[in-house]
Amino acid sequence: MTAGSHAIEVRPATARDVPLIEGWLNDPGNPLWQAKDLLQALSAPAYQLIVACDARATGNNKVENAVPVEQANAQTPLGFALLRGVDNEWNLLYLLVAPAARRSGVAEALLQWLQSNIAHEAGSLLLEVRCGNQAATALYKKCGFVEQGVRPRYYEPLQVGGQREDALLLGWNAVKLNKN
Repeated sequence: MTAGSHAIEVRPATARDVPLIEGWLNDPGNPLWQAKDLLQALSAPAYQLIVACDARATGNNKVENAVPVEQANAQTPLGFALLRGVDNEWNLLYLLVAPAARRSGVAEALLQWLQSNIAHEAGSLLLEVRCGNQAATALYKKCGFVEQGVRPRYYEPLQVGGQREDALLLGWNAVKLNKN
C-alpha cells in the first residue's frame, strides 16, 4: 500500500517491535504501557497488535527521520495499533504514529488494514479520541467512523494544571456498510 511519501506494509507486531512501541507510549500524554504488557498482548487472543512499516526502505538501513538510523530497516515500525476484541466488537485502544512519519498516510494504512482484516470479521470497531484532536477525528471520519457519543472528562490533562478532556466515541460497523 502506498500512502503519502511511504510505501506502507502492515503486519502483526513481534517481540522485536515492543521496545520502540513502548517508547512511543511513554511519551507525555499517553498512559504508561510497559514492555511486559505489550508482550502479553502479542500472545493473548483477545488482543491484536499490528505495526506499519516503510516497505521501500532499502539496504542502507535508514527510514528517513522516523527512528534512529542505527535501529531502522524495512521492518522498523512507523506506527502501530493495539486492539482488544470482545464478542463481535473490537476496541481500538491505541493508534500511534512516530512523530517524523505523521501526516504521511501511516495511520490511514493501519485503519484500512484493521477494517479489512479485523473488523470485517467481527462486525464493528470502536474507539475514543480526544475531542480536541481534530486531525485524528477527521481521519477517522474519512475512514467511515461515525460519532456515537461523548465521555465527559475522560482523558487526563495534557499539561500540568490543565483540565480533563472529553472523549468522542466513534464507531465503524462492517455489517451496516455491507447492507448499503
